[in-house]
Amino acid sequence: PQPPPPPPVGEGGRSASPIAPQPGRADLLASIRGQSVTSLRKTGGPQSTPSPPPAPAAEESGAGGAGGNLTAALAAALLERNKRLGDSDEEEEDDDWD
Repeated sequence: PQPPPPPPVGEGGRSASPIAPQPGRADLLASIRGQSVTSLRKTGGPQSTPSPPPAPAAEESGAGGAGGNLTAALAAALLERNKRLGDSDEEEEDDDWD
């Protein structure tokens, strides 16, 4: 396999830039920067629609007794994991640094 060819050389012996600047783009950016805050128009505030009250969690649902709530299921799984891990990690760390 041969190496890729060098980039094309432009005028003056300099390499051509991969992306040529577009004059319309620079004009647009300049017009945006030239606007002042006072030229902005106000919009209506956030539309406040009353959110429905949270549904009561079922006692024994399909999420393993976690009430069918994803947050509760994750919390229960983390608690179970922490119980299994216990403090064994902290005891082992002291021996590694001696």
